Amino acid sequence: MAHTVSSVVKKNGSQYAVMSDGVGIPFEVLGPNNGIPVLVTPGGKQGRGVAKTKIAKDLADAGYKVLIHDRRNGATADFGIGDGTKTEVEMQVDDTLALMRHLDMLPAFFTGTSNGARLGVLAYLKEPESVAGLVITDMTGGKKAADFLSNEYHLKFIKPAKTGGMKEVLKTDFFQAFVKANPCVEQSVLDTDVNKFLAVQKTSGDKIKGSAEWPVIGLTKEQLNAINCPTLCIWGRANDPDDGMHTLEVNTALAKMIPGNTEPEIVLTADDHPVHEYRPTVVIRWLNQVTNNGTTLPPPTKPGKPFPWVQVGVAAAVVGVGAYAYLKYSRK
Repeated sequence: MAHTVSSVVKKNGSQYAVMSDGVGIPFEVLGPNNGIPVLVTPGGKQGRGVAKTKIAKDLADAGYKVLIHDRRNGATADFGIGDGTKTEVEMQVDDTLALMRHLDMLPAFFTGTSNGARLGVLAYLKEPESVAGLVITDMTGGKKAADFLSNEYHLKFIKPAKTGGMKEVLKTDFFQAFVKANPCVEQSVLDTDVNKFLAVQKTSGDKIKGSAEWPVIGLTKEQLNAINCPTLCIWGRANDPDDGMHTLEVNTALAKMIPGNTEPEIVLTADDHPVHEYRPTVVIRWLNQVTNNGTTLPPPTKPGKPFPWVQVGVAAAVVGVGAYAYLKYSRK
């Protein structure tokens, strides 16, 4: 059975797209209706408020039609594990594509940070025709990331589920905060089959933990080598302390593995830095280039390396995507 949006309802002061399995996904669309579609997804399990604050509003002001949403099992979204056979991120990819299809926002540019960027890559691998391009920022990689994220997102819930069932799961700090953000979650958790819950947490956690030697968490070299759509790879943590997970080394190596990468090397950004540019400015300039969008930005005003232009070797592919996006969306 196809995963689709069955209805859109108002709940907790927001619009929720109700998926075919009953899980509600809150969302907002910013910018002009005839703008080229862009998805913005933050890292971790953060909600759409973070995306709206950091980049979505800037993209909308630049003329793009921007979707921000909360992914299932986090922020203010509903809780649900489907039939227990898919990993959590696979379900989130299904939700995202179904929502964007319902809103007539495909193909689109998928932009994301860390876990949000991974969602975009997985969406491309599942439905390449639905992804016009990718902006990949601050991906995680290495043993520290694999150990920490597998436990933080999934494996730490296995013990309480085994010892006390779903009631015990609700006592964990994460689910206490989750219920506070969306009170409907409590009953959904209690109604969940504990064995299916355990299966999803173990499968999802083991996938992350087992990718310690992969280029980035959750994605193999072969998968990265299969990305042929226009792609911008960014490292935006110049002002942040090194957490040993979102490293420059990991993201530099990642950029070199993607055939669709339009830049000769990783692009460095920061919110307030004497050399590196503000990330939304870089992303908007890149989108304008690959879509032939009429919106223009002034040249970089900060010293340091200017934003690198699209290379000759990929110009034909980039122009083709831009023309396709323009024809599809400029006439709506």
